[in-house]
Amino acid sequence: SARAIGLHRLELTVRAFNQSGIKLYETCGFELVGRLKDMAFIDGEFHDELYYQLIL
Repeated sequence: SARAIGLHRLELTVRAFNQSGIKLYETCGFELVGRLKDMAFIDGEFHDELYYQLIL
């Protein structure tokens, strides 16, 4: 497990429009800790990037 190898926290980023990913991460216990507005420019539009963490 992650704890067994000395990890204390897992982090991830996800684009705010990725609702299925967000639902999965929250179901796994990840908590939203931040948002970077207009972080990614995709198909002519800016999108927010969300930061999640899970304390083990």
